[in-house]
Amino acid sequence: MLRQGRQMTDDVAQQEGGSREAADDGPLSNAPDAAGLQKTASAVSEQHGASTADDADPNVWHTYLARLRCRTWHSWPPHVALQSDFFDLELQDGLVVKARAALISHEARNEPHDYSEVETKAGQLMWRGAVEGLFLVRDTALKDPDDVTMVSMRLANAHRGEIDLGIGFRMPGALPKIAHESLRRAALGLLSLINLQLRDYLIPTAPLQVAKILAGTTVIDSSFAVYVQKRDALERDVLQRMLTEYSTVVFAKEASPGLRVALELYGSHFSEVNPQTRFLLLVMALEALAAPTVRGQRVQELVDQWSEHASVAASELDADSPARAEVEDLRRGLQFLREGSIRGRVRELARAAASPDADKLSWGRRAAKVYDKRSELVHDGSLPAATLAAAEKEARLVLEMVL
Repeated sequence: MLRQGRQMTDDVAQQEGGSREAADDGPLSNAPDAAGLQKTASAVSEQHGASTADDADPNVWHTYLARLRCRTWHSWPPHVALQSDFFDLELQDGLVVKARAALISHEARNEPHDYSEVETKAGQLMWRGAVEGLFLVRDTALKDPDDVTMVSMRLANAHRGEIDLGIGFRMPGALPKIAHESLRRAALGLLSLINLQLRDYLIPTAPLQVAKILAGTTVIDSSFAVYVQKRDALERDVLQRMLTEYSTVVFAKEASPGLRVALELYGSHFSEVNPQTRFLLLVMALEALAAPTVRGQRVQELVDQWSEHASVAASELDADSPARAEVEDLRRGLQFLREGSIRGRVRELARAAASPDADKLSWGRRAAKVYDKRSELVHDGSLPAATLAAAEKEARLVLEMVL
């Protein structure tokens, strides 16, 4: 079980869906960034009217501010608070709110070249992602079933050279947990635009956190998931066998280079906190392991015929015309039809890797469905949070079975 530990100083947030309340005279109201955040919140409030504290009533409107704290490479002007125009933000299917983006800078670095971690009294207190007493992997804390752990989540103000990216909005009723993923994507989109246009290198230093502002009081959602996992005591001979396998299998002359790529991608996903990126890393590892397959003779003959027709059609067009360029692209693209689709290769990879007593057809179908979710994510731009979590778990199971 987990026991919540509290420090004497006011720097602890509740674990698992907990929150911290900042009183009217707390850090939000007297911090250097308060004007910017309150201006964003007030502007959003004016759009929809005043708020109350009744969470249970779906007709009551609440003000929310999601923020992503980031470290900067450039030297930003201190104590700046800016906001965007209103835009429509879809928090989940059918739930669209009027939102504004905000940029809030805090204390500048002591020197432009000094990137030391220096705490300040500026900026809203936020959880920086570390949990004393627990082991964090990806965005989840692990504990053994028999563990009894005192857990504290230390909150801190902004460090020198850090800024906050904010998304402010109002909505009726309580904010659904699933909306956090849409807010995270919106904040990361702003981060990416800044890095592209300003040539900065913003790096998040804390997980995205959502604050609810109630009549001068701020309630911050600083929560994390806990996964129960048995902890083993490893022995020397097990470690030696693992090292031997690494040198004799992974780096064997006949080993596929794709195996080393897959292992690298699989290893990278353990430290990645973005669920979309983790899922794509796992699917990319499957792609690296899936060897190309050549389609049958009839398919090869058809590709030859179509390529010849495309070559004739291209020769009849002006050499510099867009139409000829399109036909040439089509002719080159036809060559990819000679090989099996990546989806089919991933499916066959899982079927071949399944042990003799396993259901090979079932593993093949599961791998194909994982790849379908990858295509849906890449082409549609998003997956519902629950669907993404299930797809990531399934991709990890398939990949670990194959490896």
